[in-house]
Amino acid sequence: KGPAFCNILLADEPTSMIDACSRATILDMLLKLRDEINMTIIFITHDIGLAYYVSDNVYIMEHGKFVESGPAEEVILHPTAAYTKRLISDVPKISDNSITMVRKLFPWNHALRHI
Repeated sequence: KGPAFCNILLADEPTSMIDACSRATILDMLLKLRDEINMTIIFITHDIGLAYYVSDNVYIMEHGKFVESGPAEEVILHPTAAYTKRLISDVPKISDNSITMVRKLFPWNHALRHI
């Protein structure tokens, strides 16, 4: 019998306070673990945009108590709790001018046509 393998990883703010390149590398590694070995990742973050990106399900806590939970898309796009709505409203928005500028800088990136 081989060694026991745990397929749960607790990642507490794994990308906070690091540069963008390192952040992307860590996120890629975590998503690869999730997808390739079916690892469950409990991803603790204050970054609701990041939570939406990496999560199947989210649990929103306020003062140590759960105030909302469910599929990431449902909770983030259709929040019901006042605290969740406040978190989402605090996410910086990209203005139409910024999107136009990015599209001009990277005209070959077809994915930018959809933002």
